[in-house]
Amino acid sequence: MKLFTMYKSILIVFAGLFLLSCSETKETPSVVVEVPEADRTVLVYMVGENSLSKFCSRNIDSIASGLQNVAVPVNMLVFEDSYSNTGTLWKIGKEDGVVVKDIVKEYGSVNSVDI
Repeated sequence: MKLFTMYKSILIVFAGLFLLSCSETKETPSVVVEVPEADRTVLVYMVGENSLSKFCSRNIDSIASGLQNVAVPVNMLVFEDSYSNTGTLWKIGKEDGVVVKDIVKEYGSVNSVDI
């Protein structure tokens, strides 16, 4: 009889812990980006937490300078994960004929090559 009472007590404790572990999670609000109408949208996924890290900033600047010569509206999004900018989403585009580079969201330290 004592064994049955002990199993019953253990079952009640585990059931209580299980019920307490179920809670409502708060989701982070999604990012809303004002994107002008464009002929196309391009997403560049740039992983540079390696020996190529020093080229990430230079490549993003090259993308921005190349957009200066593009006549049609293009939405350019660049996700950069390098040693200097960990998990940063950039929006590069033209506003009144001038190329503008804005940070859309900073994700912080992420492992962008993880499956």
